[in-house]
Amino acid sequence: MDWVQDSFGRPYGYRRKDFCQECGAPHPWIEASKRAFEELLEMAENLSEEDRGQLSAAFDDLVSDTPRTQGAAVRLKRFLPNVGKEVGQGLRTILTGVATELAKEQLGLK
Repeated sequence: MDWVQDSFGRPYGYRRKDFCQECGAPHPWIEASKRAFEELLEMAENLSEEDRGQLSAAFDDLVSDTPRTQGAAVRLKRFLPNVGKEVGQGLRTILTGVATELAKEQLGLK
């Protein structure tokens, strides 16, 4: 975990690391969140297998800042109307806990 600092540079809390600093592998809570995300995608009746695959792949870019994060957020937003209200809310809830700040901002979760 890293210290979070206020505007004066004083530490006031910790920011949880979602990936191993040594090897870059996701920590267990990220893997569990991805499995839950994929399970919800399976419940979305109006998505093709190709759509599910694209959204599942988007998860990785939503939980780490990459050049593809913004595109992943746009892709998810485009598909949300097709997944149904309950599934969409579940996906948003999962991402609220693990997405990067940029992804949350793009998805309107902040």
